Amino acid sequence: MKRKDWSLLLIAAFLFTIFLITHQEKKHIQESITYFPIDHSAGFTTSATTLALQDQIFLWSTSSTSQRPLYLRQDLSFLFHNGVLASKESSWDQETTTIKQQRSYTKPTPGLYESITDHYGEVHSSSSRFASVQQMSQASLYIQNKAGTLAAFTTANDRQEQQFKEQSDEKKARFLSETWASLYRIFHIRSADYDRLPLTALASYNHQALFGYSKKESAAIIGKLWEGLYKNYYLGVRSANGTLVSPLGSSEPLLLFSKDRTHILIIFQLYNHEPISLLQYTR
Repeated sequence: MKRKDWSLLLIAAFLFTIFLITHQEKKHIQESITYFPIDHSAGFTTSATTLALQDQIFLWSTSSTSQRPLYLRQDLSFLFHNGVLASKESSWDQETTTIKQQRSYTKPTPGLYESITDHYGEVHSSSSRFASVQQMSQASLYIQNKAGTLAAFTTANDRQEQQFKEQSDEKKARFLSETWASLYRIFHIRSADYDRLPLTALASYNHQALFGYSKKESAAIIGKLWEGLYKNYYLGVRSANGTLVSPLGSSEPLLLFSKDRTHILIIFQLYNHEPISLLQYTR
């Protein structure tokens, strides 16, 4: 083989190696969302989750902007329909301030849609000093079929919408109540030992303390919760037989905060009715 051919092969091999290194490094960063102590000097200027119906198309979007470019920016979002996980989304980038993501759905099934998003940033102030920033946002939307045409609302404006809202709320509440009651029995959980919170309600604790915890402790607990949800829910759920199962079709997770402030249980049911319980210690 000619020297020129060898040179071309070496160059191609070198470029391929660089591609593999870059790809593997990016993949590692994508799968390493981690809670670090909160950096209060590097928060968010905006953060939002939006659900809307435009021209009969259902739009689900999230966006956030940090005060300055961060080593890693990531938005992690879940979309529930009548209490069941319908979709999930995660977007990330390095050395940036803004993350935007959007999905569209034609002919969405009527009912109650709810979404919660964790807006996350990893801060590297030095090679050995890491911190993080976090902010949650939430949105809900009722989609109703009115004489063959879809209509959407967040607050009922007439009797028909109020009736649909009540029916949708009751359908979701009944499904989750029955599911969670079954999980309580399966895992021998005493309801008197825990304070409970559906995942979609967690966003209301952006600036207030969780049950019996200080605001500083609550921020750490929430950060670690999202780290666990990303690794053990979003990326796949480890079933009893060891296989990794998609969370799509599972019930909305219920967060159970032990009243002795030692741990949190995250319980839900997979699409195949397999019960799942995840444990997070708070001490």
